[in-house]
Amino acid sequence: MSMTLRLPSKRYIWVTLLASSALSLVMVFARPVEITVDGRSVPLDVPPVTAWHETFVPARALLSELGAQTSFDARRQRLVAVSRNDTVIFRAGLPIAKIDGKRVGLTHAPFIEQGRMMIPVSFVERELGARVSFDSQHYRLDFAVPGVVEAGAQGLDR
Repeated sequence: MSMTLRLPSKRYIWVTLLASSALSLVMVFARPVEITVDGRSVPLDVPPVTAWHETFVPARALLSELGAQTSFDARRQRLVAVSRNDTVIFRAGLPIAKIDGKRVGLTHAPFIEQGRMMIPVSFVERELGARVSFDSQHYRLDFAVPGVVEAGAQGLDR
């Protein structure tokens, strides 16, 4: 039994070429979202991600800017953020955080993206009292956190 190999049609090749070119252009001209906390730029090695109608930000970068010390247990997929008055624990895949031992529901479970724990912005708004806005002109998420001062961030210490 002989098997014949059919080559793709010229139309299929052109459609594929045009679609991949258009997608490539979108990727080239897309720029990542930046984050600021009370006007200070937060350095990111992983940009915010939008999924399930929610924006997720790298927990360590944001919480460190708010004055917390963070540690990550890769084996347990757990991030712990400790400030002067609060301890917050996140686990990838679980839609629950713990604040000082109290369980708090999350809109969506944190997840790992390029080695970084991504947490929902809604948690930062609801539990830390941050006002979050998106500046579409500068492609930037701005966090205004009550109690954060220039000399020493206190945003995690509600």
